[in-house]
Amino acid sequence: MDMYSNIDRTVDASSLEVAGDHELAKVGSYVNVSSKRSVADILNEIRKILEQSGPQIMYKCSENCFQLANSDVAMEVEVCEGVNASRLQVRRISGDKGSYQQLCQELLDGINI
Repeated sequence: MDMYSNIDRTVDASSLEVAGDHELAKVGSYVNVSSKRSVADILNEIRKILEQSGPQIMYKCSENCFQLANSDVAMEVEVCEGVNASRLQVRRISGDKGSYQQLCQELLDGINI
């Protein structure tokens, strides 16, 4: 049994809004955002917004993956290199759906992808 086996697979990403030249898709418990920017650029944007968030969002980074947590939700953000575009994939680890959507929106609002 892996660490994602207890994740609610019905995340509603339809209320998330993302601006810019990219595509937002919901697949199971994941939110996927495609971008023409490089993986390094996206990782730098994520680091910048997390550093600006202060102690409200705790995070760890390992290569292309961030593990985030606040008082209500834990999630993972992974940046992947694609053939035609880079991909930002967000997965909820624990916490309720509303808190997850709110943290996703805060993160995506602050990232210029």
